[in-house]
Amino acid sequence: MLRSVEIELAVKFSPPFANTFSVSGNAKPKQGTMKPELKRIRKVEYDIDPNRYELRSGSETNAPLCPYGNIYKWVVFDLKANEYVRFAKSVFKLLINKNGK
Repeated sequence: MLRSVEIELAVKFSPPFANTFSVSGNAKPKQGTMKPELKRIRKVEYDIDPNRYELRSGSETNAPLCPYGNIYKWVVFDLKANEYVRFAKSVFKLLINKNGK
């Protein structure tokens, strides 16, 4: 008898289709389809040698795609390591403030 009460309570208090849908804002690609993330450059690393990094358009032929397969608006190229990297938010804020936007 106790088991039927537990089941009834679970059905009564759980939202319908609770385990059958995903919220689009939190949707993630299937396992194995996501591309590896770029190395992140924090402000401390950027301040050591800011001339080492070059901001490029994401539509360049060699530019990497975002992990979901979309085109970045901007990408960062590390001239010393000869690879694409990404700036942390603090570095982008610094660049925006320097340009007066």
